[in-house]
Amino acid sequence: SSSVSEANSASLRESPAPWRFRGAGCSRLCMGAVCSGNDEREAMGLLKEWPSEVAELPSFFRDMLADLVRNKRRLGGIRNFHGLPTIQGKLTGHELKSGYTDFEYVYLTVLGFARLRLHQEDIVGRCNGHVHSRNPGVQLLESCCGMTMHGDRPG
Repeated sequence: SSSVSEANSASLRESPAPWRFRGAGCSRLCMGAVCSGNDEREAMGLLKEWPSEVAELPSFFRDMLADLVRNKRRLGGIRNFHGLPTIQGKLTGHELKSGYTDFEYVYLTVLGFARLRLHQEDIVGRCNGHVHSRNPGVQLLESCCGMTMHGDRPG
């Protein structure tokens, strides 16, 4: 059994990252799966005309979102939005798991972390260690990134 896990580890180390397969002449490998031509065209169209909330993000996050769009159908598509998902405030884990597709869940998560990257200094600067209802840092994190944290306790 150890030889099997060693072989798997070696295979993972040798395989290039999925995002290295973009561009002309590639096999259109996206997040470990080959995409259809339609998925690829849709994603390439988005790269040219991202919504403003995505266009301002660092390219690393836009690349992840483009890979997600390429796999949108495989991940359940869009059920709760007209167009691409947008952060409209905090969602609970239960809401995300029970009412959103895998695509929407992952897209909102990546978008949330990207917005956290852009606004981290302001969020941390406003965090005062109090409970969420009296903590402007937590409130900004919820409205801006769709996430929550506990400023008054671990966890």
